[in-house]
Amino acid sequence: MKASGAGKASVGKIQSKYIDEPSPKFLKLASSLPKHHISLIVWLRTAHIAFNKHLHHIKKSASPLFPYCDKIEMVEHYLTICPQYICKHHILSITLGRSMSSVPFLFRQPKAINLLIAYINSSGRMKETFSNVHPKPVK
Repeated sequence: MKASGAGKASVGKIQSKYIDEPSPKFLKLASSLPKHHISLIVWLRTAHIAFNKHLHHIKKSASPLFPYCDKIEMVEHYLTICPQYICKHHILSITLGRSMSSVPFLFRQPKAINLLIAYINSSGRMKETFSNVHPKPVK
């Protein structure tokens, strides 16, 4: 950028250049969800959430490892394979089958969202950040 004021881009323009617009499918899905569920899903999708991998990256945690299994604590690990939550994984897999191991499926499919929210609530892992997040009542 030039030293003078000419040619400087505004902060908003610089930031928006790097942020993807939400897909129409996500907007449709989000329109049926409570705001706190949308927020949780966005945090999980971007991996900017209070997991040790992210906290270690921003120098807020001494280690990126999950304290229960000594694997790097990240979204995929938490949602699909962490031995700490094996019973909760089993419940998801009974209901969703093999699709349960696909993190994109968990975030995109309306039938998976309530199960994902129930999983997160029952694991207790996000309580400090999100308190209790209960699934949306099925009508």
